[in-house]
Amino acid sequence: MIRPRRRPIQKGDYILGTGDLTTEKDGSSAVISAISGKEGTDVTVTVKKADGSAKKLTMQRAVVTQKMAWGKMLNDKIGYIRIENFHDGCADQFKTALQSLTDSGAQSLVIDVRHNGGGRVKEMSAALDPLLGEGTIMTLRMKNGSGDRLYLGCGLHRPADRGAY
Repeated sequence: MIRPRRRPIQKGDYILGTGDLTTEKDGSSAVISAISGKEGTDVTVTVKKADGSAKKLTMQRAVVTQKMAWGKMLNDKIGYIRIENFHDGCADQFKTALQSLTDSGAQSLVIDVRHNGGGRVKEMSAALDPLLGEGTIMTLRMKNGSGDRLYLGCGLHRPADRGAY
């Protein structure tokens, strides 16, 4: 997590740049590359605050883990899993949430993918695998008709004594 030493970045703030680079002149990729660096080192960024003012913030670089899937119990038998996107690591976070909910007694699930930003098909397939039996999870067919790709479930992860999720 990036932790500012002075003022925190708030929701609605925008990173404008770092050093001589700006998102407007150099693009966001160049600014992101300049902000990235060795963990534990400092970086100063210019941030446009929600009120329109620009502030320079010095922060320490750190590894950021995005929360993509999480769960909670809605009641004593129903679990809820929210999936924000299907980026790298989503399937592992989904499986951790699923295991936690089944350990807590969930017998059915609500899986919320509203406003999901998309991501990697492989992550989505891997996330679904514990819920589905052996067989084809999906077939990906390219727009031009070339290269069908099958995503298969192994059916080994689903608890045998559970009913339908």
